Amino acid sequence: MRIVFFGTSEIAAGFLEFLNSYHQIVLVITVKPKPAGRGWIPKISAVDDFAQKNNLAVLPVDKFNEEVLEKIKLANPELGVVVDFGKIIPDRVFNWPVYKTINVHFSLLPRWRGAAPIQWALLAGDKETGVSIFYLEKSLDTGPLLASRRLVISDSDDAISLENKLAESGKQLLLETIENIEKKTARASPQLGEATFAPSLTKEIGRIDWNKSAREIYNCVRALVRWPQAYTFYPGPESRKMLKILQSEVLTVCPGDNQTCPACVSAGVVSGLINRVGFVVKCGRDFLLVKKVLPQDKKIMSAWDFWQGSRLSRGVRLG
Repeated sequence: MRIVFFGTSEIAAGFLEFLNSYHQIVLVITVKPKPAGRGWIPKISAVDDFAQKNNLAVLPVDKFNEEVLEKIKLANPELGVVVDFGKIIPDRVFNWPVYKTINVHFSLLPRWRGAAPIQWALLAGDKETGVSIFYLEKSLDTGPLLASRRLVISDSDDAISLENKLAESGKQLLLETIENIEKKTARASPQLGEATFAPSLTKEIGRIDWNKSAREIYNCVRALVRWPQAYTFYPGPESRKMLKILQSEVLTVCPGDNQTCPACVSAGVVSGLINRVGFVVKCGRDFLLVKKVLPQDKKIMSAWDFWQGSRLSRGVRLG
């Protein structure tokens, strides 16, 4: 099938590579690069990079004007496919292909409509998620469902591992869905159930509130491991410094004498140590074992190595 592909990120590039082995990609549309970094040099998207290296026609866009629409018409696509594109596509664009345009979304719609469904599923402590494929329409992630596939969220999953699992499941589901569209056996149905929303992440959402339960903070750590990362502050020689927590574990008891902590220990206080593993922080309920960190102005390291070099002592308060 002749496909126009809309995507931007690394995960979208993986879908493009997969589709390119089975169908004719007549045009790739991606987000136009913006200046970034110290040199203020525009960096092309992962999708743009793959398209160029594989001699696919690629069109970076800032907005959908008449010129973009004309190029889509000239490509004469039968189907549009959207994966993690990052821009709203107008209806005159997504309705142009013969079989319209479908979107791959990483949740079981209508749960977690929006830009960050993987992270919000983890933040909420969901036990399962999945992949949904639906027809685009004007409102965000509300179109009729063509297919969905469930996936169990492991307690050890973080945003990176869960994204990888969903991508592999989603590629096969996308291939099956396109085949059904080609055969004219695809059937779309309305989204049923209560809608929840997954807005774009902000840096502020990563700040740890130690009054929350250890489970809630653990979910924050694994959900935000890519960006913005869960963070707290610790006392430095002159001022408090940021400490990003990249890996953790929930403990129901604090390691130490008789496996107990003093009753006076309050949330946010480092209350225990596990030799060569990390340090333990009292939470609103239970304890968080911190295992991997990124201290301000330093490299990623084990929490134990950080503790050994920090000159901090048990009883210090984070936050």
